[in-house]
Order: sequence, then structure tokens, then C-alpha cells
Amino acid sequence: MAFYISFLMMACQQLPIFSGNAESVTPSRGNYYEDLSATRPEFISEPSDSIPEKITLERRGNSAEFSQEDTQSLAILTDSIASLQLKKNKVDGYSILVHSGTKNEDALKVKGYLIKNFPEEPSELFFQQPFFKVRIGNYVNQLSASELLLKVRKDYPGAIIVPTQFQVVEKKKE
Repeated sequence: MAFYISFLMMACQQLPIFSGNAESVTPSRGNYYEDLSATRPEFISEPSDSIPEKITLERRGNSAEFSQEDTQSLAILTDSIASLQLKKNKVDGYSILVHSGTKNEDALKVKGYLIKNFPEEPSELFFQQPFFKVRIGNYVNQLSASELLLKVRKDYPGAIIVPTQFQVVEKKKE
């Protein structure tokens, strides 16, 4: 009987309550502390002189009129984004997702069709669990991708334009 009473008393003890402070995950009672600073990744940011601290675009009236200064600020910003992407050797763009399915054989058939009918366009087959996907084309904007989309949809009506990143290939000057 004494065992049951001691067990019941242990079960009724109040558990430590964690404080709602986001900076510390230590119980409000107790002295537990764990230093995780050694496992946190460090991000090194390179200072850039070409990116302005703040770009503000003021809308004047009901029309979208921007001053020359605003246009120059936007040009600087887009140039800096483009140069950062070139440093990474990847560009944000669009491609056409022609097939997404669970069977590798179907994806291989689609890839064969694309290579046969669009040999000038880069196509890729990749596995993104649990699907085998086939994409074609690397385009900077959706408008240029839509021309190929219309051609591909004749045989694959489920084809869609998807955002993607692709490698930048420098053309050799002759």
C-alpha cells in the first residue's frame, strides 16, 4: 500500500513549465542550460556598394509616374540581382513541365519524344520523390516559354510553365 501512495505522490508532482520566451528554451524552474552556438551555421555576407540601402518608389496621383531617379534605382537593383545570379552561375527562369508521374518508363518515353521533336531545346528527366518529371526549355520569362508550350500541348495537353533555375552557359565568341 505504501508503494501505491508513493507512486501516486510522484505522479502528482508538478512538471517544470517552459517559459514562453523565444530566446530561451530553459524551464522556468530548474537550471538546465545547453549552449548550441557551436552547431549554428554562420552566414558571411559580402558588402555590396552597388545595392542601395533603401529604394522607395512614390506613386504620384492615380497614374504610375516614376522619376528618372526611380528608374535609375530600379536599374541598379536589377543589375545587381542579375550579377549575383551570374556569380552563382544560375538564373531564375521558366521551363515547361511536360510530364510528372510515378513510372520511369513513361517519363523516358516523353523524354524521347521531346528529344526527337525538339532537338534544339534542352530537356531533362529528374526524380523528385515520388515523381519522375520531365522538363524542357530554359527561358528567362514566361512569354518566351509560351511559344514552345503551345507546340508541346498538341501532344501533351497537361504541359504547364513552371518556375525553375537553370545553369548559365556562356557562348564562345568565334
